[in-house]
Amino acid sequence: MWVEALDVMLERLSKRLDLAKIVSISGSAQQHGSVYWKNGSFRILSSLNPDIRLVDQLGEAFSLKESPIWMDSSTTEQCKKIEEAVGGALELHCLTGSRAHERYVAPQVRKIYEKLPEVYHSTERISLVSSFMGSLLIGGYACIDETDGAGMNLMDIKERQWSNVALEATAPYLEQKLGKLAPSYAVSGFIAPYFANRFHFDKNCLVIQWSGDNPNSLAGLTLEAGDLAISLGTSDTVFGITDEPQPCLESHVFPIPVDTKGFMVMLVYKNGSLTREGALTYWFNPQLLLQWHHI
Repeated sequence: MWVEALDVMLERLSKRLDLAKIVSISGSAQQHGSVYWKNGSFRILSSLNPDIRLVDQLGEAFSLKESPIWMDSSTTEQCKKIEEAVGGALELHCLTGSRAHERYVAPQVRKIYEKLPEVYHSTERISLVSSFMGSLLIGGYACIDETDGAGMNLMDIKERQWSNVALEATAPYLEQKLGKLAPSYAVSGFIAPYFANRFHFDKNCLVIQWSGDNPNSLAGLTLEAGDLAISLGTSDTVFGITDEPQPCLESHVFPIPVDTKGFMVMLVYKNGSLTREGALTYWFNPQLLLQWHHI
């Protein structure tokens, strides 16, 4: 779906805009979703035919056909095991920025390793949704950025590097499947020939690291210390900036995407708009239907 959506969007834009004028491109993606590239997929990704749609070329590039996303809550068992292996929920929070959460990538990967070992071993690269989209655009594997990477239970948030302790608590040979981390503002590479030839991007158009939706919201709002932002979306969030995050099991901590020192602290309540929509349907739909019948 994500692959096809990118093709459809650019096809429509290319009919209305001169994409050759675009100097650089980046993006924002939902956090915590993960994509599993099958062994040999780099060769496919790096040699895309501009005459054929992306979705028709990449259909067999994935070892797992359906990507786990933030709504998944099937990994409670794996969360407990990871926390125990690291030394407890608070220790994991201090190390990676969060206690283990079902939607996070580490428990999702551990579940795949335990339940579907053939899928895990046939995977050559694991991307976040953000780095996956960047990978499509550069025709190669884009790095996971340091901010979105903090939403995985796998990264040492103070060192901005993969944590060996967290990796070992999750699955073997994981670091080589994740690749390197990069700053959120780094250049991923030049746009792939596929997009230059098919949609007429300039071949020197730069692709900047994609990141997660919440960190990008913080960057877009240009928050400063003392500011708080509230987002009422599919999940409800409140976030701000600090130099020294304090341990709190209810919070999530990410390195901020716009410099190398500060941290983003966030509270998240899952299913915000979904819960509101359900309540509206339950309480108000009968009343609306009743009024309609009286018209």
